[in-house]
Amino acid sequence: MWRHIPGVKKPAAEPAVEPAVAVEGEVKKKRRVDEQKGLVIGKTYQNKKQARVFMHYIAEVLRRQLKNKIDHSKYLAIMSDGSTESAVLEEELLYTRVSHAGKVEVHFVGIQDVEKPNAENITAAIIRMMRAVCEGDESWQEKLIACATDGAAVMTGSRSGVVSRLRGDKSYILGVHCIAHRLELSFKDAVKKCPQCTKLDDLLSSLFVFYHKSQLNRANLKNSFKVLGMKPLIPTRVGGTRPGPRLRACLENPADTFEGVTLAAPRDDLSLARVNSTKDKLIDKFCSSMATRFCDFSSGVLHASKLVDIKSWPDADTSEDFGDAYVECLIKHFGPLLASSGADLDLIPDQWTLLKSILYQQHPNMDQLTWPEINRRLGGQCPDFLQLVDVVLCIPSSTADCERGFNLMKQVKSDWRSGLRSDTLSDLLTVQLSSPDIEDFDPDSAIQLWHQASVRARRPDFMERGAKKGKTQLEDKETSEEEDEDSDED
Repeated sequence: MWRHIPGVKKPAAEPAVEPAVAVEGEVKKKRRVDEQKGLVIGKTYQNKKQARVFMHYIAEVLRRQLKNKIDHSKYLAIMSDGSTESAVLEEELLYTRVSHAGKVEVHFVGIQDVEKPNAENITAAIIRMMRAVCEGDESWQEKLIACATDGAAVMTGSRSGVVSRLRGDKSYILGVHCIAHRLELSFKDAVKKCPQCTKLDDLLSSLFVFYHKSQLNRANLKNSFKVLGMKPLIPTRVGGTRPGPRLRACLENPADTFEGVTLAAPRDDLSLARVNSTKDKLIDKFCSSMATRFCDFSSGVLHASKLVDIKSWPDADTSEDFGDAYVECLIKHFGPLLASSGADLDLIPDQWTLLKSILYQQHPNMDQLTWPEINRRLGGQCPDFLQLVDVVLCIPSSTADCERGFNLMKQVKSDWRSGLRSDTLSDLLTVQLSSPDIEDFDPDSAIQLWHQASVRARRPDFMERGAKKGKTQLEDKETSEEEDEDSDED
């Protein structure tokens, strides 16, 4: 709820280190160690421009590794979200989710700025990023099964939204609305229907506007804190895109936040029964909002996807017909995709019955079972059904990975680095999000790619030879001047 006022000295704290700066520091340490061991590196490539070139080839190697994983996977899903960065440009960030033999992997694809955040430009940006990773190969569109978004109208529009444009004539491609965004919207809907919550939100919003819009009010608040000998604080915004966390942060410690202020004035008609009644009404409204927002989870493909949650399976006594309806629903929806990938649709129900029988007989307690383990043991007996499992596992439930990517983007592309181009930013994020730690990083493949990309042979000692040549010319010039002086004296 409260933050420090600008201009007031804050307690000393460790400065935040940007990821790119941290990597640069580690590289410098490694270089010093090489120099101490007598390894001559040269100065030709020890500068910021060449560091950017090296960073690009490291990212290119990681993108080629991602391409190999996409090529070896039969199904994939994408997760996309947009945000505005320090240069006030709309950036579209893309992740891909693949599943193979029961193992799910999520990978960063790239980030690209869009001129105008409409469905046409966002779709074009997504296709360009996937083409860049797949090196122009369009087969990823045949493997696409789902698109997870934040639920905005530009993404989920039924006629010309981004998901509809990517779907085309493939009706089996799902558009998934992030469950985290659904929860936030459910909370917001419930709060709007509660008069007490509405009054509280209006009060906190008015406090924020009162001190945020007027420098005079901020100065008076600052002077009041000084007179009272307290730490200067100012109200922060409540609501917006994250209403729940912001309201919780505001009300988590009301005694510290509103010191000396009574949030609820004592009233004669305020009883414990009335408080409990208001609380129960708010909870009921929240549950009703959740039921409305998550209505598609109670039927259809998303409801049938609970088949892959082994912990939700019933006991062996009541498992005779369990999952048969789910399997039928999934086959009906993803049938064209499964058939194109080589699965026999007629064998899937029988393989499901066989797999279920084996697991219940050999594993009375199946809480510890995982699909990769099941694939290793029963992959030869139930290959077609396990392909269906890969399809369901590939469906994303949220865009939380995109939010983490934007968090890193704001650290890399800060106000001081707002001039970073989109391709450079994508390279930096790829290295930060997809590469191992610098202690475990093997640069051989990146160095080989960098070396092969050169038109002519690399010259790591070019600057040393240039400096040596310049030094020789200077010495020759000084020698000739001395000889001229000697001849004049004679």
